Amino acid sequence: MRQDKFDAVRFFERHIEKSVGCTEPAAVALASSVAFNAIRGRLPSWLRERGVSGDGEKKGDEGGAKRESGAVESVFVRLDRGTFKNALNAVIPHTGGLSGVSLAAALGIFCEPDDGLALFNSLSGEKGRERLRNALALLKAGRVRVVPDYERDEIFILARIRTSEGEGECLTRRLHSEIVSVRANGNVLFDVGGECETKVKAEAAADAVAGMRVEDFISIVEHLPESAKERLRAALETNRKAFEEARRTGRSSFAFFEAEENGKKMEDGSKIMEEWLNKSCLMVGTAVECRMLGLPMEVMTCAGSGNMGLTVSLPFVALKDISDLDERAEERMLKAFALAHIVANFAASHAGFISATCGCATKAGVGLSAALAYFLAGFEDFISRGENVNVLVKRAINNMVSDITGLICEGASRKCALKASTAVISAFKSAFLALKGVEYVGGIVENDANATLRNLGEIARAMRETDKKIVKVLERAQNELEYSEAQS
Repeated sequence: MRQDKFDAVRFFERHIEKSVGCTEPAAVALASSVAFNAIRGRLPSWLRERGVSGDGEKKGDEGGAKRESGAVESVFVRLDRGTFKNALNAVIPHTGGLSGVSLAAALGIFCEPDDGLALFNSLSGEKGRERLRNALALLKAGRVRVVPDYERDEIFILARIRTSEGEGECLTRRLHSEIVSVRANGNVLFDVGGECETKVKAEAAADAVAGMRVEDFISIVEHLPESAKERLRAALETNRKAFEEARRTGRSSFAFFEAEENGKKMEDGSKIMEEWLNKSCLMVGTAVECRMLGLPMEVMTCAGSGNMGLTVSLPFVALKDISDLDERAEERMLKAFALAHIVANFAASHAGFISATCGCATKAGVGLSAALAYFLAGFEDFISRGENVNVLVKRAINNMVSDITGLICEGASRKCALKASTAVISAFKSAFLALKGVEYVGGIVENDANATLRNLGEIARAMRETDKKIVKVLERAQNELEYSEAQS
């Protein structure tokens, strides 16, 4: 797709979503919730808005299906290995520290699908505790079965719920909330069409950037429509609140990055870099760690990941905290933030939205390095040769890929905070060196950063067997833990 036909408003609507808790358990719960509600003919409002192809939604059951655990006979979920990997150990909000794919699948039955990836909000309060007890009862009764499909590389979640009243099915493909079909008792309530995979790819706005170049991305952010800017501003504010909520808990290990805030202006040049970096590491590390510990805070995602959303956004929130930005700097910052999102989604379109490599580093981190270079290139203090911004951004990308390629993803957990903060440090380092004329090339890093990004995606996909081994190790550890708990 040519960049002059790129729909920036749609892109940011599709790829900056609200999420509560780790995105993969939420995606599993959402599929389960939609499948359960389908039995009574109910579809979530946001799915109805996409249009219905099939037998359509039944009317006259506004209250929804009964949720007593005794009415549920079985819960079956088949899912790709990446979603399984990330849903294993991330704590689910409002559960008192519990985690697991099976628990997420069971909880979905008692949550509201209208909330999308924020459906774990349904677990707050006394009603939420009752829902948790009902879900745990399903697990104890052995009615929940989850099967990882090791051969699937893209997001795939098939949920089938059987109750005394019938059977519901929901299929999610490619993106965490990209539901492509819903069925109930032999009736099709929703379907994107016969050529399912082709249509899903066409709907996934990340594919709109897959055939572009870094130069195109910079041109796009230079001409952002106001409604896209509003979406970006809202994402920054939501993730700022998430950090502040995480900080208040006192549960993060990143307090040592805490520093006095002096309110420096951009005219201070490179003097703010150390404070900006420390503040960014504090904010990203704190927010990611507490999110993985189950803090029920709302975050805005990037390329389907809440942690990646925090990684690309909070450094710019930190910048606003430590620097008195004028209108020109504020506008450039917003464009830089947009660039981070586009580059991260570009990397995801080549590597996969869940891969063997750490998304905070190889997707969000690469996007952040490009964004930082773009932002700083607007200030004379940071560049001495008046180089073209395209050159500087691509140089930063090459430096970042030189540094972080090979950082593996071992599933969502508290340790994501370490990798996300490492990505932030590397992004600052890569951008600053790029602005000073330093570029690392060779090996998988080619002179053209566009080729480098494609190579990065190919390597991530080539690590398929590595990813399988990681998932098997995690699955074995989980089985051993469950066996130990059963014996105690």
